[in-house]
Amino acid sequence: MSKKSIEKGLNASNIGYGILVMILAVTIFFFSSAAIMTLIILFSAILILSGMARIINAFSNEELSNIGVVVKFISGIILIITSIFIIIAVLADPSFSVALVIFVYSVALLIIGIARVVIGLAGSKYVKWYRIFLIIIGIMVIILSVIVLFAPTLSYSTVFTIFSICIFLSGFARFLLGFTGKEKYKE
Repeated sequence: MSKKSIEKGLNASNIGYGILVMILAVTIFFFSSAAIMTLIILFSAILILSGMARIINAFSNEELSNIGVVVKFISGIILIITSIFIIIAVLADPSFSVALVIFVYSVALLIIGIARVVIGLAGSKYVKWYRIFLIIIGIMVIILSVIVLFAPTLSYSTVFTIFSICIFLSGFARFLLGFTGKEKYKE
């Protein structure tokens, strides 16, 4: 396969992933009062997709720096393992503590936010505006995740609304990457 066709496939993958995540995030945003079990499974699916996209990107994006590859790969593995653990735990014991699940998701989103900031700071292959965009999204996701972590009095509906905003922002960043292509980010 040529480098050009690999890039087109990666761009299409990023667009598809970004759209799927944004649709799921909007669904959760508007139906945040739905059954907790359904929302937990949806969030787990989103985080598994996010982890897979990060791993695929780490191996197929030749433009990433070594730091970018490591950050994307490790964060992808952590997201997949965390999501699978939560799905198994919730299905095995539906009375599994929702507070623990919210804590784990907050940590997972915190990792995504940190990864966005690191890629924004170290991703010299991207044009300046996109790097700034990644840093802004990363900081917003970090702040929202920390709010959920340290505000135990928030309602589940509020927590899932905050989570959906974080996921939408991350999906939008992925969509932009796929839509414009990394080659266009070079200065």
